[in-house]
Formats: sequence, structure tokens, C-alpha cells
Amino acid sequence: MESYDGLEKILADICEKTGVSARLSSGGGEETAFTADWNGESVMLYLAGKGESAEREAKLVAYLLSGAASDGGKDGLRSVLCGEGGKMQAFRYLSKRNIPDGPCFAIEILPDRREKDAFEHIERCLEQNDGVLFVGEGRIAVVKFTEEGQSPFEFGLFLNRSLY
Repeated sequence: MESYDGLEKILADICEKTGVSARLSSGGGEETAFTADWNGESVMLYLAGKGESAEREAKLVAYLLSGAASDGGKDGLRSVLCGEGGKMQAFRYLSKRNIPDGPCFAIEILPDRREKDAFEHIERCLEQNDGVLFVGEGRIAVVKFTEEGQSPFEFGLFLNRSLY
């Protein structure tokens, strides 16, 4: 089970992206207390303020946290690539993996043989936040989170040369 440090990172990311600031401890004053699921455990969280607006914000935070623990892997990436989860699924995936906002691109690779070896080689070529997954028979998708100026064409050319 992840520690609350992981939860604090997710809460900070939620605050950065939505402006909703939830805390693990009471700050005193008028606030809304609510529970949210984190890795199968109910956790008490607090938001500044009371009323309908605070209740909506609490629901948003609880919703984002409910899927954060399960959307950080290959299934989360597959869902984002296939467009099944929309913006919230992408937000959860990025938050769980602690990936900063910025450009990214996806490349589909169709190796003509030894798909498993190609997949493993691609994994070794990627950085920590990048992802690779099988998306169908004979098809591999690579998602590369980039710094400004990195070219999808150059990265694709690099992968092509290193594979073949």
C-alpha cells in the first residue's frame, strides 16, 4: 500500500490543476470534512469553506482520488490512448504517474517479427514517465513525454534504427 506521501503528491497535483486544495489534517476555521478512498482505505480530508461549492469540490477530489490508485499502469495508458476515459482519465493517469504538463506524442510500431523482443527493447529506450504497450496483434504503441523541441520524427527514426 502506498504511504500518505503518495496521497499528498496527488492532492498537490489536483490543487495545481483544478485549484481545489484538500488537506489531510484540519486547518481550523470553517471547513468541509469528507472521506475519500485511497488504495482501498477511507481517508478523512478537509477543504476550506462550507456550503454547496465546498461539497462539489469535495466530490471532485474524492472522484479523482478514487481512480488514481488504479489508473497509473498499462490499463490507464491504454484507456487514454483509446479515448475511452476522456480528460478525467488522462488527468488521473498523469497525476498518478506524477507527469508534469507538457507536450507528448504517440507512435505506433508494427514490428515484422519478434514482437516481444521489440517491446522489451523499446522499454529499455524510454525514460521513466514514457510508456509502451501492446495495442493489438503485431502493434506496439509508444507514448513519449517530451521537453520542448524534441521531435516525434527524430524519436521515431531513433527507434526504427535501434530496432532494425
